[in-house]
Amino acid sequence: MANEPAPGALKPGSSENLTIVNSAYIFTLLAAFFWGTSFVVIELGLKFIDPFWFAQLRFLVASMGSLVVVLLVRKRIDSKLLSSHWVWVMGMFNALGFIAQFFGQTMTNATRTALLVNLNLITVAVLSTIIFGERFSKVKLLAVFSSIIGVFLLTTDGNLSKLTTGEFMGDMFALGAGFVWAFYIVTNKKVVIQPKMDVITLTACVMLTTTVIMVPFTLVLGGVCPQKHTTNFESVGYIIYLGIFCNVIPFILWTYGLKRLMPTVSTLMLLFEVFIASILAILILGESLTYIGILGGFIIIAAIIMIGYDSKKKTNKLLV
Repeated sequence: MANEPAPGALKPGSSENLTIVNSAYIFTLLAAFFWGTSFVVIELGLKFIDPFWFAQLRFLVASMGSLVVVLLVRKRIDSKLLSSHWVWVMGMFNALGFIAQFFGQTMTNATRTALLVNLNLITVAVLSTIIFGERFSKVKLLAVFSSIIGVFLLTTDGNLSKLTTGEFMGDMFALGAGFVWAFYIVTNKKVVIQPKMDVITLTACVMLTTTVIMVPFTLVLGGVCPQKHTTNFESVGYIIYLGIFCNVIPFILWTYGLKRLMPTVSTLMLLFEVFIASILAILILGESLTYIGILGGFIIIAAIIMIGYDSKKKTNKLLV
């Protein structure tokens, strides 16, 4: 039993399977690239738009875009899948994650948000161990311990007085967003490995449920008539870009990859987001970190790499 592949894993001994896995890596990296650009776009858009309405409008565009893709490619929406309780659970996790990220980013910057959100790999590793039987090794334990130190240094710069600042609260919302998305990732894996599950249709259904679930949060937290809302070409452009290039396209790419990769490995690949977000934040927003913050960031990245490498090594053994 110990040598059996986990749910959704490919059977060993096939070069075709290796090709499929390699394409899954490429699609996941492409998704990470698009998502990496989103952190800076959100930062820019928050100058014009209320965070809750910004998130809502992003998913409204994403829902319309993904629905058009489904109707063009599949000709119809699967009403049975749309009514599935698992799809609504995924929509709930997705909605809560994005609400927390958008609100948190009003208090902290794009680079820190990208780092803290991607710390969800630690939670994914734990959940994947419980649900899919991934072994929680000594390497993973070391990574968890290291990540705690890294988060402390990144969010406080070693200064405990920062625990009461707005930036720290923003960091905690970003960290919470990553934690919630970890549950979204493992739930998505559980759904996408079902026989004959169509990635494009699943993505559209998740976009729709996320949009619907967001509505009451937006109306209560953002208000029916948000005080901060400037409609201009720039703000509309940010919403459309996020909806299409940071939702429809990368969610399809990433879900395809997740169908063929274990959750921990898939989440490791998303570390590329941090690199893209950091470079763009420096070039476009002029962001920077203190030396202690940089050290914390590197410790977080090292912890994520440790977990990902440990899981990837086990996945490759199944394919040889």
